[in-house]
Amino acid sequence: MSEMFCNQCEQTFGGTGCTHVGVCGKDAVTATLQDLLLYAAKGIAQYASRAAALGARDPALDVFTVQALFSTITNVNFDPARLQSLLRQAAAMRDTARAMYEKACAAKKVVPEILSGPATWRPAAGQDGLLVQGREAGWEKIAAANGPERIAAEWWRRHVTPPDRPETDLVRDYYRVEDIGGSRFWMFRTGLNASG
Repeated sequence: MSEMFCNQCEQTFGGTGCTHVGVCGKDAVTATLQDLLLYAAKGIAQYASRAAALGARDPALDVFTVQALFSTITNVNFDPARLQSLLRQAAAMRDTARAMYEKACAAKKVVPEILSGPATWRPAAGQDGLLVQGREAGWEKIAAANGPERIAAEWWRRHVTPPDRPETDLVRDYYRVEDIGGSRFWMFRTGLNASG
């Protein structure tokens, strides 16, 4: 596997993302499995947050989710076998969270929501399948976007632009973005488009 895009830490090359090998030494396999683990953690959260709103909690779900998230940050164990094990545990924890949510719904006489995206993910049998899933679940899979909404310096204050910054650096275009998993983000582009 040679394709890589990792933006999981503050060490990313140029502040945008590592595309060959991470500054931290992470390879493409590890980065992709970590992306998939984040996706799996979202699935746990989809059920656990709804269950919590109905008064049901399981501290084991909270502990596992924190451990899973910690395993995706820089300079932790970059062992693909360990990440695969965590992915399988995440699927089991998501099933536990789903059962807790459904039980809480029954107790409150509420119809459970039918969830999609990370809540329905099932781990592939082997590493190759997990890597395909990780690329498909990556954050860059945009389902919807709205924008841009431009934010710039006030026209009457443009004369006070710092001399070491071009005026175009004070312009940002913001977009509201939703990925295929249902997560929502604000993204921005600094400066103006190049003309031509």
